[in-house]
Amino acid sequence: MSEDSDPIRMIRWLLDSDVSNYLESSERLHLSTYLQKTHSNDSPNSKESETVRRIFRKYRKYL
Repeated sequence: MSEDSDPIRMIRWLLDSDVSNYLESSERLHLSTYLQKTHSNDSPNSKESETVRRIFRKYRKYL
């Protein structure tokens, strides 16, 4: 995770890649909700941020 700690960039990498086909529906929902919150200036909490990091770590090897 040290290479990239920007959650928005991580989410875009996941959703814009072929990996998005393998995301579980709950994972996709977490990522989408996180993006919506950041775009509406509603700060995601630390638990949501950690969930995004966990999802990214799970799929990073496929990017």
